[in-house]
Amino acid sequence: MRGKLTIGKDAEAQVDAASREIDTFSAMLPCQRFRIRASVMSNKDVPLTLEFGLRFLKTLDSASIEDIQDFFGFGPKETFLLLEDLLQPGFACPDEDGELTLSQAGRDLFSHADPERPQMIKVEEIDESIGFDLISFSLAKKPHRALHHRAMDELPLSDRKRASKGREAAKEAFQRAFAEYREVRWRGSTRKIYSIDDAEPEERFLAEVSVPIVTRTSSGCVVEPDFSELSLLGRPGSRGPVIASIARYLHTLAWPDDAAAAIDLIAQCDEGTISRFRVAGMLDPVVWLKFVMAERPPREEVSPIKHLFGSVVSPRVKEALEAWVPSLGLTDHDPANPYIWLRPRLPTWGRGAMFHEMATALGGDGDGPGIVMLAPTDDLRTDSKDLRRAYEPRDRQPSPFTTAFLIDPRGLPGSLEILIDPGRWALVLIHIRGEGELKMPVPVGFLAANPTMVANIQATVRAAVPHGDSWQLLWSAKGLSQKVAVSQILGLLKTGTSGVVEG
Repeated sequence: MRGKLTIGKDAEAQVDAASREIDTFSAMLPCQRFRIRASVMSNKDVPLTLEFGLRFLKTLDSASIEDIQDFFGFGPKETFLLLEDLLQPGFACPDEDGELTLSQAGRDLFSHADPERPQMIKVEEIDESIGFDLISFSLAKKPHRALHHRAMDELPLSDRKRASKGREAAKEAFQRAFAEYREVRWRGSTRKIYSIDDAEPEERFLAEVSVPIVTRTSSGCVVEPDFSELSLLGRPGSRGPVIASIARYLHTLAWPDDAAAAIDLIAQCDEGTISRFRVAGMLDPVVWLKFVMAERPPREEVSPIKHLFGSVVSPRVKEALEAWVPSLGLTDHDPANPYIWLRPRLPTWGRGAMFHEMATALGGDGDGPGIVMLAPTDDLRTDSKDLRRAYEPRDRQPSPFTTAFLIDPRGLPGSLEILIDPGRWALVLIHIRGEGELKMPVPVGFLAANPTMVANIQATVRAAVPHGDSWQLLWSAKGLSQKVAVSQILGLLKTGTSGVVEG
């Protein structure tokens, strides 16, 4: 411990005043297209001459042809045309005295939008393929097929009976969602549904849904999804079932509870960066968040270093990787060396577009050495199946993870995540279980570019991983044998260069 740490009051107030985005949760919504055949109606202004004639009759209740001709100053031809416009559609009719008066159809023209101005009803047909999610039956657009979709879990249907109703459910859904549909197709329009004639089921598809994960530190360190943006879509409450489905799904997930062991391991190489904050062997994430937000300059002996919180897709960590590291003037990344990523045992890790974009920007799309994934696991069969489905390179499906191993988890806490650019920098994140109902973790850590610290982190990881003979090679895009692939990784961890060692 190098003295007592103090946090600026302004920074503390700022942390407590608002939630902080620390991660993103992404999943796939089950959806279906329906061919909707319907009629919609809208108001249409009547021709100006007819409008004046209708308003004239509405004001006087009845008028002779001579009254109309004299009032407007029309000649015989203009008068004939106006009478034709009034009588042929049935907007006016002669009374028993032979004068013209508005019919019910004529009076109805004044009852739609403006009681002083007549308007006609225009009816138009819709025959379109429209998508709905099968959880809330809100509008859903079929996305373009994306590589990262294969890594994402599908939210379970909350009401299978309703989802199976097909036509009737889709008709009801279109009725409720018409205002949202109208705004997309006819922005600013006042069209209304006249009738819904049919809703024919078509193909099913999956659409991505993502919500930020935030931490609130005003009372403890509560981690929860932020549904505010999702709740604003469409009519009020329309996405409520989707929100409830996400919440239920998150409640089913289990999170590692071994952050103390992760801190103990990192204490061997972090020069007190995180470990000096421990109290009774544990770190209070609120204390770390306040320390990070205070933006105190790092200690000279560990600089350059960036204190962080949040997952690899959180705003603060992304900025550190994309802007801070390039600003340091480090030697260029060796294109012959892969990055090494020790995966945490988190059920939500590696999901969604943001993660895929970040990993691809880092490791490329399979042309280079990419990223080596070290995946500690207690369940070889399940994790092998899931990781292959999510990340294994295939024809026309490149992956930033060019090599992946399953390894024995002993000595590697599930809450520990480390991303290394050998010899250049190392990102260390410890996922500490938060408070609140979900117990979702708060990632805390640092990005070190100090050569001594990077070397020590690499040595610590190398010492913690089990003997290479116990590793299970899931794939190697370069066709390397397990022995050669393991040797290269251990060599990188030992030297920071591509030297090969046995063992």
